Amino acid sequence: MGLLKFPLLALLAASLPAFAAEDNAALIEQGAYVARAGDCVACHRTAENGGPEMAGGYVIDSPMGKIISSNITPSKAYGIGDYTEQQLADALRKGVNAKGQHLYPAMPYTSYQGMSDQDIHALYVYLQQGVKPVDQPVPETKLAFPFNIRQLMFGWNLVFLDSQGFVRKPGASEQVNRGQYLVDNLAHCEACHTPRNVLMAEDNSQYLAGAKLGGWVAPNIT
Repeated sequence: MGLLKFPLLALLAASLPAFAAEDNAALIEQGAYVARAGDCVACHRTAENGGPEMAGGYVIDSPMGKIISSNITPSKAYGIGDYTEQQLADALRKGVNAKGQHLYPAMPYTSYQGMSDQDIHALYVYLQQGVKPVDQPVPETKLAFPFNIRQLMFGWNLVFLDSQGFVRKPGASEQVNRGQYLVDNLAHCEACHTPRNVLMAEDNSQYLAGAKLGGWVAPNIT
């Protein structure tokens, strides 16, 4: 009986790397799904058509000025290669990057604040291991005064950032709750389809009723 244990242990030890690789591949695939559902590439694509995905540089026109998307590839020089998972979570949920700078709400952290720990973990693994690093800088966002003072976002967040996370509808089915999570949080539909007030916060009295965004219109999807 004692002799039998050693071949079994050796077989188990040899199988562990394969199991780990399989689990990691599944996690990367799940993270890729989260990135698609979250539409990361829509803003974090390069300014030029056909450029590398997630490398940033895309210009977002806002009433405050032009906001330039960041490089979110795992480049250690220009991207998020040095981010910890907690730092990514803080950017997604609190709108604060690894340098402690407040992000502008063109990055829909007001929606992403409800993302689950599981989705953030999968997204982190995907961005770090499933995306090719692009060592390419992007221009710095330079808004006019007073919008260039990022510390002002601290007060804006106190008023407009709801950090309670995803709240299930009592008595609703799993399908309805999943749909709510996608619409309100991960897919952040209201970020475009809900009109904004003079302080650029979403006007929840007109939830998903349609809004003008730069040169195009997000239709009413109620």
